[in-house]
Amino acid sequence: MTTRSARRERPRRGRDRRAESLPAGPGRPWFGADAPRVAVIGGGIAGLAAATGLAERGVRVTLLERREQLGGRLAGWADTLSDGSPVTMSRGFHAFFRQYYNLRGLLRRANPSLAMLRGLPDYPLLGRDGTRDSFRHVPRTPPLSALGFAALSPSFGLRELAGLDAAAALPLLDVRVPEVYARLDGVGAATFLDQVRF
Repeated sequence: MTTRSARRERPRRGRDRRAESLPAGPGRPWFGADAPRVAVIGGGIAGLAAATGLAERGVRVTLLERREQLGGRLAGWADTLSDGSPVTMSRGFHAFFRQYYNLRGLLRRANPSLAMLRGLPDYPLLGRDGTRDSFRHVPRTPPLSALGFAALSPSFGLRELAGLDAAAALPLLDVRVPEVYARLDGVGAATFLDQVRF
């Protein structure tokens, strides 16, 4: 029988030094001729992750996506402006921070070195008034990442921070999984930000 300490793996560079990896149990090894057929609806990240996990276990997966491309909210599409100029549209945010370990784990299945990703020195947020928020020196480990961003950001002055409801904002520092998900899963972003008085 494997003990917890024996299963502990050395954390990768850049991760929380206290992090440990606990592999899942063996489960069913592989489906044979009796492999079920399943349909996964939606080719966004969640659908692709589900389809990948099932296919890796031998399930016969059909992925259904109504759009012409995969990726869900990450996808871009061609469009034409009213003056006839061709543009590429997207839903915006396409930076995959190192904290997105689930997404990076999924991408590693296709390319273990993540060579398809290009590291950037920063991903600044530029405000209309000329302010510039930077992620460059923000710690990677939550909750230090949220605290570091607020401390380094010109958008969060003392007046703005004093106006926040600190008790309502505490879940931003809570990194217990799955407890924090269960508590906040039904709360929309607008509702949460209103509660925090952001």
